[in-house]
Amino acid sequence: MANLSTNSKIEPVVVTVIPGADTIQPYTHEEDEFIFILSGKINFSYGGKTTILQSGDSAYFKGKTPHVFLPGNDMEAKVLTIFISNN
Repeated sequence: MANLSTNSKIEPVVVTVIPGADTIQPYTHEEDEFIFILSGKINFSYGGKTTILQSGDSAYFKGKTPHVFLPGNDMEAKVLTIFISNN
């Protein structure tokens, strides 16, 4: 495990999207975001539009636009999420 610098402009996180979690409200944040689907399938809702993303797909977007990861089927999905500071 590496220690993150307090000056780091990125923060990587692995998000687990679980089946049945389809009522989560979209959210926003200040950072830009890059996502890479490690496994499974998600319904990626961004700005009111939904796109299906599956293992190997990626996206880069502004965190200020409402977005949420929802299950794409009845299987768990893993998403590498990298928050990128604009400061």
